[in-house]
Amino acid sequence: MKNTCSKVATMGAMVFTACAAALAPVIVQAQPVTIRVADFLPPANVFYTCSMERWVGKMDKEAKDKIKINYMGGGKVLSGSEMLDGVRKGVADIGVIVVDYWPDRLNLASFSSLPYVFSDPTKGAEILHKLMQGTMGENFRKEGIEPVMVLLTTPRQISLAKNKVRGLDDFKGLKLRANGWEGKTIEALGASIVTMSTVEGATSQKTGIIDGATQTYFAMPGWGLMDITEQVVELRGYTHTLVIVGASTQKWNSWSKEVKDTLAKVSRDVEADWVACQSDKDKEVVDQFKKKGVTIYRITDAELQKAKQITKPVIDNWLTATGANGKKVYDEYLAITK
Repeated sequence: MKNTCSKVATMGAMVFTACAAALAPVIVQAQPVTIRVADFLPPANVFYTCSMERWVGKMDKEAKDKIKINYMGGGKVLSGSEMLDGVRKGVADIGVIVVDYWPDRLNLASFSSLPYVFSDPTKGAEILHKLMQGTMGENFRKEGIEPVMVLLTTPRQISLAKNKVRGLDDFKGLKLRANGWEGKTIEALGASIVTMSTVEGATSQKTGIIDGATQTYFAMPGWGLMDITEQVVELRGYTHTLVIVGASTQKWNSWSKEVKDTLAKVSRDVEADWVACQSDKDKEVVDQFKKKGVTIYRITDAELQKAKQITKPVIDNWLTATGANGKKVYDEYLAITK
């Protein structure tokens, strides 16, 4: 084929311009990577507004030219109990994973539910973030999950349908809804545990099937506990719930370093504000309870030390159940907190 650009000298400047444009390299703008994110909580839930709503907003603001988030919330794609396998199998690329739902498979991460291992959730989240770089993180990767964001809730409380507790001894004989290692802690304090879904808790308290349920303050309105609670018992940080926003390891490994670095940065930004956001909501719920005349019993310093001693065997049992890897996690925890 004849190169028409050879005639530039005789055809004038306008043709030269057109010819040069035709020969210029075509720059193709890279398409943003689409990431499908599954969540099971409704939009009104404080957990969502304090974490994932902010996360999605920051991703859109800081990285929409390279990452497009397809957010699939409200359990429309995966329920809470389906999340681990759903992400692992590729139903979603990233999912919101409550560790307590899988105490056997995520047994090392269940360390977060052990009694009194964190003095407060802010420090606890930082400790867990470091633990995820070691043996605990490997537990997730063996399940096909790469931990992206670490979210530790504010302390869980005991919601009771009747005003029954004046001290730790009053836990004996109570029937409470709780799961996993938190449940074993409650049992060590003398209560009996009834296993049921969170959505059944309020109705079961109202009808007397159970005396109460464990829950964070901020989540109580969403689970219908405001109108049926007569007393809240604060065990002063006996346990927290760990939630991991995790990616499929297959997807994670397919993404560029730029995409992974962006996900990590935005996640750390949200982690930094997460506990403060929850704490504000906790205070709002406490104020509502006080206005309704709900009794709030906070164990004394002496009772706190007693509770720590009574529940220490729960940690020992966890170490026995998790074996050598559990011992590694515990040693890593001690090294961080010493």
